[in-house]
Amino acid sequence: MRPKILIVDDETPIRTLLRSAVASPGITVFDADGGIGALEIAAREAPFDLVITDVLMPGMDGFELAQRLQRAGHATNFLFLSGYFDADDMERRLSEFSGAAFLSKPFPIVEFIQSVRRLLAPPASVAGAAQRRPA
Repeated sequence: MRPKILIVDDETPIRTLLRSAVASPGITVFDADGGIGALEIAAREAPFDLVITDVLMPGMDGFELAQRLQRAGHATNFLFLSGYFDADDMERRLSEFSGAAFLSKPFPIVEFIQSVRRLLAPPASVAGAAQRRPA
């Protein structure tokens, strides 16, 4: 089954860039300009293997969106993006999700792609990779 990704950002150029970075023949990508639009897409297209969302957006922030998607069973893996954050608060917020990561804007696109791959990897692959990591 093809992985499905939902990208949510209120800035069109950012959404376009992120979509281009993850687009491939084996991945289905949807995008929305905010939380309400993302919830509408999720009602039709969920579940998603990964939701990539900006943290600070008008109306509904990325964490509220992720909580709503997770409660509804529409997604379990999230990649949060933001240029403004409190490190302690971010760590606490990420702990609310079973599969979550954060990237601070601006970030190298290769780092973004690596984060996407890690979050899309099957749990056994992630555990195996963690065990092979040198100390």
